[in-house]
Amino acid sequence: FGITICCLDGISGLMLNLILLRSLGKTARAENLYRVPIYVSAIQGGLLCIVLIVFCPCHIFRDGTFIIAFFNPLSPLLPRKLCDVILVFAVVIATLMWTLIPAIGVLQLFALSRFLWNAAKRLVLAFLFTTLCSILIAMRSLLEI
Repeated sequence: FGITICCLDGISGLMLNLILLRSLGKTARAENLYRVPIYVSAIQGGLLCIVLIVFCPCHIFRDGTFIIAFFNPLSPLLPRKLCDVILVFAVVIATLMWTLIPAIGVLQLFALSRFLWNAAKRLVLAFLFTTLCSILIAMRSLLEI
């Protein structure tokens, strides 16, 4: 029953993220710096929902330890190494959810403080922390496989 709820949650989230991406694509192409984080959040949310649909993750906190258990109906059919790589991808996508928050905050800081940098430089500086965190998490997780 829990796997069904998890899959329905993932399907509904994926549909909402696809609707958001479609509506963003149809709106006028104004030069708005805040469209980029919305696109990034929608794509990341869609990927996270695909992970929810396929792998049904469960988060467990026990004695100060964070455990992610995946109830994957495909795992008996896939090779062990492929399951491990997919697990790393899922962990990176899940942690991106927390590392995207500083990027959007930095963009808001740039807008409020009126830095005279161009849009490309502001985007690179805002997403630098998120990119570095994602690379470090992926490298560390792949080294543990």
